[in-house]
Amino acid sequence: MGDPLPTTTGEEEAVDTSSIRRIARVNVIVYAIAVALSFMFDKSIGSAVAVSGAIAVASFWVSAVSLGPVFRKRRMGFWPGAIYWFKYTFLIASVGVLILVFEMNAIGLVIGFSVILPSIVFEAVRKSSDIREDTPQ
Repeated sequence: MGDPLPTTTGEEEAVDTSSIRRIARVNVIVYAIAVALSFMFDKSIGSAVAVSGAIAVASFWVSAVSLGPVFRKRRMGFWPGAIYWFKYTFLIASVGVLILVFEMNAIGLVIGFSVILPSIVFEAVRKSSDIREDTPQ
């Protein structure tokens, strides 16, 4: 999908964007593992995880692109807010369409939409351990 955030020169901004990049990379790995494991159990769950996980990965990327300038400038403009609002409208509509029209497995959808959570937890734990190592004893 490409790099969602440009390289920055400011120290504070570099920390924010490196965390987002790391979360995005781990997110793709977790997504691939979830899809592979779910197809081993059941094809209907596997297809639901694949579709909803792809939507979740794309949703995180859209958030990083649309909100990156907001975090750097510390103010919200019209377009980042509109893109963010559209993203959530699309997510709600896609869940309805996937369940009602395509009759996707609800458990697979929940698993797929949740692939971002382990990535965020992993990054939080990693940052927490970095902070503890830097703290003088």
